[in-house]
Amino acid sequence: MMFLSIALLALVGSTAAAPVDAIAQGSKHTVYLMTCTRSGLLDCPLLILCDKNSTAAPNSAAASRFTAVAYFANGPPSGIRSSPTSLTTVSQGIQPWEGTQRVATINREGFSSNIDAGAGALPKGQIAGNAKLGNEDFVCFTDGSLRISGEEDLGLTTWSCTASYYCPSVAV
Repeated sequence: MMFLSIALLALVGSTAAAPVDAIAQGSKHTVYLMTCTRSGLLDCPLLILCDKNSTAAPNSAAASRFTAVAYFANGPPSGIRSSPTSLTTVSQGIQPWEGTQRVATINREGFSSNIDAGAGALPKGQIAGNAKLGNEDFVCFTDGSLRISGEEDLGLTTWSCTASYYCPSVAV
C-alpha cells in the first residue's frame, strides 16, 4: 500500500509541472490590427519641387491612410520603434475592422480577422473577436494605445500606426 501511495504521489507531482512547461513553450506570435498613415516625398506630385521638410503632415489630404496587420514573431513590441516582423496592408483607405472579415497574406500564409460588430465601443482589454494566420488561432482584444512607426524609401517616406486590436496566439 505504501508503494502505491509513493507511486501515485510521484505521478501527481510530475503531472502538476506539465502545464507550466506547456505555457513556457507556447507561441509568442502576436498580431495587431492597425490604422496607419503614410506620408513623405512620394506624396509630392512634382518630386523635384519638394523637399523633405515640406512633406505631407499625417492628417493632410496628401497623406495616405490605410489599415494593416502588424505581425510580431517574438511577442509584443517593446516600444514605438519596435519593428514588426511584417507589416501587411489590408486595405487602402480606412476600412473598419468591426462587423466584417478582413483578409490578407502575411509571409505567404493566409490571414483573416473577424472582429465583432460594435467592438470598437468596448473598453480596452475586452475580447473583440478572433483571427487566424495559417493554421494558428488568435484571440483579439481591444487596444487603441499601441503606436509604432517606421521609415521606407531610405527615410523619404514615414509611416505611423495605432493598434485598434491586439491579438495574441492561443497556440500552446
